Amino acid sequence: MNRHRLATFASITGVLGALVFSSFWWVPLPARLTQPDSQTVTWRDGTLAHTFLSPDERWRLNGDPSRLDPKYLEALYLIEDERFASHLGVDPIAILRAAISNITSGRIVSGASTLTMQLARLLEPRPRRLSSKVIEAWRALQLHVRIGRQHVLANYLRFLPFGGNLEGVHGASHSYFGHSAATLDHAEIATLLAVPQRPSSRAPSDLNRRRLKANRDQILRRMHQGGLLDDSTLEESLNAPVPEHRRALPQFLPHAARWLRAQKPNTLEIHSTLDRTTQTLVQEVFRRNTAERLNLDVRNGAIVVVEHQTRTIAALIGGGDFFAGHDGAQIPAFDRPRHAASTLKPFLLGLAVDDGLVSPDHLVLDVPTQYGSYRPQNFSGKFNGLVRLDDALTQSLNVPFVHLIKRYGVENFVGRLRYVGLRWINPKPEFYGLAAALGTIPMTLLELTELYAGLAQDGRVHNLRTFAA
Repeated sequence: MNRHRLATFASITGVLGALVFSSFWWVPLPARLTQPDSQTVTWRDGTLAHTFLSPDERWRLNGDPSRLDPKYLEALYLIEDERFASHLGVDPIAILRAAISNITSGRIVSGASTLTMQLARLLEPRPRRLSSKVIEAWRALQLHVRIGRQHVLANYLRFLPFGGNLEGVHGASHSYFGHSAATLDHAEIATLLAVPQRPSSRAPSDLNRRRLKANRDQILRRMHQGGLLDDSTLEESLNAPVPEHRRALPQFLPHAARWLRAQKPNTLEIHSTLDRTTQTLVQEVFRRNTAERLNLDVRNGAIVVVEHQTRTIAALIGGGDFFAGHDGAQIPAFDRPRHAASTLKPFLLGLAVDDGLVSPDHLVLDVPTQYGSYRPQNFSGKFNGLVRLDDALTQSLNVPFVHLIKRYGVENFVGRLRYVGLRWINPKPEFYGLAAALGTIPMTLLELTELYAGLAQDGRVHNLRTFAA
C-alpha cells in the first residue's frame, strides 16, 4: 500500500513538474525584454560620443557584462545573490534561511530574491505581497530556462533603476561618475549597488546625499567583511565623496550623430571614425568664429575633416547651436547641397592638364569677355590681362576658367563629375552652361571633401570612411 501511494505521488509530481516546465514555453516572456536600448554613437576608440533616448523614453545602455569592471560583479553577487552561478533562478537555501530569520525575528528581516527574481520584478512590477513572490519565482524559473543565466545577468544590468528615467549600470556610471563602467573604484561600485535598492531616496541629489552615503558605506563594510577590499581601501572608500547630481549622458554630436543614425537606423551601437580630440578642436574653432559669421549674416556652417591617406572622416560639424530655433539649426549642413562656387576650379584645371589640353604655366587672357548674353566677371570687378593658368587659380579669377571650360567642354567636365558619384548633378549638362566652371553645380560638403581627398591621392576618388566597423 505504501509503495502504491509512493508511486502515485511520484506520478502526480512528475505530471505537475511536466506541466510547470511546459508552461515556461506556453506563456510568453515579459514583453519588456524586447524593448530596445538607447542607440549610441562611439568615437573611433570605442568610447561613448552620443546617446539617444530609447523608444520607451529611457536612458538605457546595453547591459553587456563583459564591459563591466569584474570587481562590480564580485560585489553584486556578494550583496544580492551569492549563489547566482549555481541556482536555477530560485535559491532554495536563501528561501530557507530567510524563512528561519523572519520566523525567529517575528517580522520580515530578510528576503530571498535572486537576481533572476529581481529581474522578473523589474520587467513586471507588482505590489509587494506573497502572491507576487510566487509569480516572480515562476518567472525566474522561466527566464532561467528560456534565456539562460548570462542573458538574465545582462538584462538585469540593463534594467536596474537609477532614478528618474535612467536605467542600467552602464548608463548610471556615465551619469554619476562621467566615465564608463569598465573601470570602477570600490566607492563607485558601492554607489551603483546602493541606489537601485531605493532609487527614489538614494539617487544623487542634495536631498539624498546623506542617505546615499550612509547606504553606500554600509555596502562598503559588507564588501570588506566579504574580503573584497582591505582595511586601507575601506578607509579610503569611506572618505570618498558621493556623486552630488546626475550628469547628462554624452551628447557631443547633435548633427553628426543623427546623420549617422539615419544611415544605420537599426544598429544599436554605431562605431564612427570620428576622433574626439580632432572633433573638440574643430568645434572650438567653429565656436570662436560664430561672431564673425553673424556679422556677415551667416547663421550656419559646416566643417568636414578627413585624413586623406585613409579617406577617414575625423571630424564633422553640421551647424551651430542645434537648439537655436532658427530655420536649418538642426539640419546637418555637411550633407546638404550647395553651389560649389570656385572650389571646382582646381578640378577643371587638373582634368585639362591630364588630357593634354593645357599646362599650368599656360598663358590665358583675363579681359572683358561675352558669350552670347553671358558676360563673366571676376569677383574684384577688375581684369588682369595676360596671366598664367596656375596664377589664375591662386587668385580665383573667373574669366580664364570660363575660357578653359569652353575649350574643355561643359559636357565633358560635368560628365567626369557625375562619374565619381556626385548625387545632385542635373543629367543635362547644358543646364549649367559655361557657368559650370564657376561652381553652379550643386554638391554637399562631404562630396566636395571627397573630391579634394582624391586630389591628394593623384586623382583617385573613393568614398569617405564614416564607420569604424
